[in-house]
Amino acid sequence: MAFVGKLMCFLSICAVFIVAHMVYFFPKWTRECCEVDFGWIHLTNTSGLQEALRMQVFGQHLVTDHVAGAVGAHLTNKDPNKPLVLSFHGSTGTGKNFIARIIAETIYKEGMNSRFVHHFSANKHFPHKRKLEQYQDQLRNEVESAVKSCSRSLFIFDEVEDMPEGLLDSIRTILDYNIHVDGVDYRKTIFIFLSNIAAREIIAKTANLLASRSRREITLKEMEQVIEVTANKASGGFHQSRLIINNVVSHYFPFLPLEKSHLRKCVQVELQKRGPWLHLREELSIRSYPTCSSPRRFTLEDVQTENNTPK
Repeated sequence: MAFVGKLMCFLSICAVFIVAHMVYFFPKWTRECCEVDFGWIHLTNTSGLQEALRMQVFGQHLVTDHVAGAVGAHLTNKDPNKPLVLSFHGSTGTGKNFIARIIAETIYKEGMNSRFVHHFSANKHFPHKRKLEQYQDQLRNEVESAVKSCSRSLFIFDEVEDMPEGLLDSIRTILDYNIHVDGVDYRKTIFIFLSNIAAREIIAKTANLLASRSRREITLKEMEQVIEVTANKASGGFHQSRLIINNVVSHYFPFLPLEKSHLRKCVQVELQKRGPWLHLREELSIRSYPTCSSPRRFTLEDVQTENNTPK
């Protein structure tokens, strides 16, 4: 009887231990959480990001050749100096939103639907310039609350050219080289700014360079200079902004004007997604498909499969 009593006591302790673990771990497997170990956030999928960009983005070598390295280096750095701040510039339809979505799809299992991806649109969230102070407080509070919830948060700011001047300065200290701001560590976050600012200058510079060299020979450095000079003078969110003056932006990425061959490739990718029975026809208007619309997440297994596939 004594043995049975001890056995029952042992089994009871085991049951309590199992239930306690289930209570702790089960929500983390079934509901998105910020802990990397549970598969909701991928910090080492740089190869997947490179493959997604290679397979789905055309004509933007200045972006595809560099953005995966910048994002990957930040994600794998356990103690970064500051948040990663990317600024995408170019005309409408050149792929700025599309690549921002690919980045989100690569990092987060839930992609753009993740609780840790925060998208701000000028015309939706900050439509009235007279409410600047209210928007500044609102933005600071939302960013702070998001990062307290998850230090690996991603923030996407769309239509920066339409944002009230001075709005983004409200988060300048967050984006700079500060270990803590009011007790919060923002250094593992990523901020992506999307805008048409410098689009005309990018087109003009591209046309000028193409007169003497190939498209692939255009360098990021010479295009970055065009953006930085133009952005600070343009109206909108970057006008005389301390984000530009204080060199808070980590990388400027120019989106070059697309050529017909790039649009045709994008149409082909889109049709392949919709079904193998659809084929590209000459009468199909490529103007309806300026960029690919549904990014696919590529994993390390996809890359290995691709590399092992006979060419």
